[in-house]
Amino acid sequence: AFRGTTQPKTGVKSVALTSDGRYIASACSGVADYEIRLWETATHKQVAGFIGHQNGVNCVAFSPDGSTLVSGSDDRTVKVWDVAALLAQNALKPKPVADKVAP
Repeated sequence: AFRGTTQPKTGVKSVALTSDGRYIASACSGVADYEIRLWETATHKQVAGFIGHQNGVNCVAFSPDGSTLVSGSDDRTVKVWDVAALLAQNALKPKPVADKVAP
């Protein structure tokens, strides 16, 4: 369990684990900032946050190599996030590399 973390006390809608087991992404409902959080499993610490959706995030999934994260939201968008670049620059709150708005 990830205890003592900064995860808001709201419903978790989706989690995803990288294939190597190093990172977990979490998306919650009812969060005003609509942030997706990236956790390091070894330390149980948040290492990044992905902000860009305008409504609740419903699902997250990693690419097979863990370098990309995809998220879907009630704002009718799908966002593609470059996890590898984020971790390489050691920065928080990246912008998505691509958006797709549902018709």
